[in-house]
This record gives sequence, C-alpha cells and structure tokens, in this order.
Amino acid sequence: MGIFVSTLLLGSLVGFKAYAAVLAISSLLFISLINIFKKEYSYLLISAFSLFFSFFVFLFNFQSNAQLMIFSPFWLIHSMIDSPDRVGWTKLSIARIAGLETKNWFKFLSVEAISLLIFIAGNLGVRILSLGSLVKIKDIVKDNNLLFILVFTILSFLIPIFFIQSGNPWNVIQFSYYGLYVTALATGPILAYLIFRLPKLLSFLIILGVLVLTPINSVTTATYYLGFLPHGRIDNKELEALNFLFKQEYGTVLTYPYDRRLQQKISEPWPLFAYDSTAYVAALSGKAVFLEDEGQNQILLTDYKRRLIAAKDFFQSNFLDGNTFLENNKIKYIYIPKAFKIRMEGSSLSVKNIFENDEVIIYSVI
Repeated sequence: MGIFVSTLLLGSLVGFKAYAAVLAISSLLFISLINIFKKEYSYLLISAFSLFFSFFVFLFNFQSNAQLMIFSPFWLIHSMIDSPDRVGWTKLSIARIAGLETKNWFKFLSVEAISLLIFIAGNLGVRILSLGSLVKIKDIVKDNNLLFILVFTILSFLIPIFFIQSGNPWNVIQFSYYGLYVTALATGPILAYLIFRLPKLLSFLIILGVLVLTPINSVTTATYYLGFLPHGRIDNKELEALNFLFKQEYGTVLTYPYDRRLQQKISEPWPLFAYDSTAYVAALSGKAVFLEDEGQNQILLTDYKRRLIAAKDFFQSNFLDGNTFLENNKIKYIYIPKAFKIRMEGSSLSVKNIFENDEVIIYSVI
C-alpha cells in the first residue's frame, strides 16, 4: 500500500510542478541503484512505477516531440556575469572570451571558476553555511533519507548550470529554488552550533550579521506588500464585465492579443491586459480563451504563435473573412477592453453587443 501511495504521489507530481518531479524521481533513482547492492528493491519499484506514471502525465501536458531541455553548460552563469542588470562584470566577460579565443585555458578556466563561485555564493547567500553539514558526509551516505536530500539538492544546482529550458532559457533557474529551501533548513543547525560554541561577543556578531544580510534578497519582493503601488490592477468596471461573462453559457472567448505598447499610454499601475500577458480573463470568467498567457505557452512549447498571428490578423485586417475565423475556431464571445479602441458594430461580422460599460465591450457570436 505504501508503494502504491508513494508511486501515485510522485508520479502525478510532474502534472503540478515538473521541476520538482525531475529532481525527486532522479534522486530516488540514484537511491534505488545504491540499494540494489543491498538487495533492497522497494525504492526501485517506487522510482520505476513513478517514472512510468509520470510519462503518461507528461504526454497530456507537453508535446511528445518537444525538446524541453537543451544542454548548454554555463549559459545561465555567463548570462548572469554578462548582463548589466545582474552582475554586469564586463572585464570578467572579456577575459573569458579572450581566454577562449587565444586558447589560454588557464585564464579561461580561472574565469569560469570565479563565475561559478559567484553564482553559487550569490544564490546561497547566508545559506552557504549549510555546506558545513558536509563534515558528516559519512553519516549522510549511510542514511537513505539524508542521501536523497543531498542528491536532490546537488541536482537542483547542477541542472541549471549545465542545461537551459526551451522557450525561456532563464526559467531553468526554478530547479535551484528547491535546493535553496533545503540549504536554508540545513543552515539552522550550523548556525546554532556556532552560536552556542563560540564566545558570546562573536556569537552576537554572527546573529547580527545574519539578521542584516538575510533580508537583502527579499527587499524587492517585500516592496509589493508594504503599501507601495502594485504594477498591475483590475478595475471594478472590468471586474463587472468578467462577472457578466462568468454567468453566460460556456464558450470560447477571443481577446485582443497582448500589446506591451499600451503601457506607454496608460499610467501605472496598469490594467492587467496592459501589464502582461496573463490568463486573467479565463480565470475570472470561467471560460476557455482562444489565446492568453503567452509566457506559459512559451514554457510549455505549445504552438501558440499560430493563434497569435491568426488573432492579430483578425483584429488588424478590419475583420476580413472574420466570420470564417470565428466559425473555424468555435469562438462564442469576443472580449475587448475599450483601451484598444475597437468596435464591431457595422462590420460584416455576425456578432451582437451583449455587454458594455466604461471599460469593456463583450460581443456574442451569432
């Protein structure tokens, strides 16, 4: 029964968070191989069945022929060093390129080592103290649970170092989030050990340092919760329109494709349709939408660009052959914020205005 429950939970994880599933199943496979020599096969059964189950869940969420991960060693690290809005260490970037071009391998490898250290130390921050727990590595490898956590954590950092994600390369950094959580937990006992073993003055300085340094990475995030204006908003009038749409008969909704240029015409905080490409219409109306959340579609490697082009052609061609488009794509509603300045009355489209207020017009296809 335990094997069945574990298989069900682990196998279905890929449908909720693929990054965690990759790390968990890979780590369990490693533990399984170790335990084969001990003639213990329960881990092997769980990992094998979970992998099999995950494969079928995967097929329902991703295209089977899609290449989700690309082997590209140090791409993430190079981007971190080169990008001016991150580390932006130009001299180090030039030194790396010069070392590679002149085949000065000592120079090249030295730069790569420094960049790797910056990546690890910069992401770990105070959590770098968790590395002190490796002094008990002999005890860790003897315990399946601790070994699983160790392998899980190592993989969470190794994968972003050597691979990038198709569609959105930077998204691969999400693997490291799980390692950061584990190292945060491991840092606690190390800090406690130091505080209780060192002189009081030194212990006080360590505690002070932790209290000062730890929140630094969270300052930007904290500003969103400390009374500052948010970047995005949804007005009551638009919420009224979405509530109306929610009460209508089920059907696919067509929205105007996301246009970032609207941000230049509207003051911040921006309405959600100008803030970013999100799935807010689908979420708040309870209806399927022809195209939303381009970023997520990019991550899932869906063929969303065809729909994007088709939707733009529909709106920007004065609805030329628009009825055919609406019929072929089974569109039942057209949701248009008035900021786009589009009206369909008087056109050749078979639509009628079923809702209108100061912010939104909703048409029904007839």
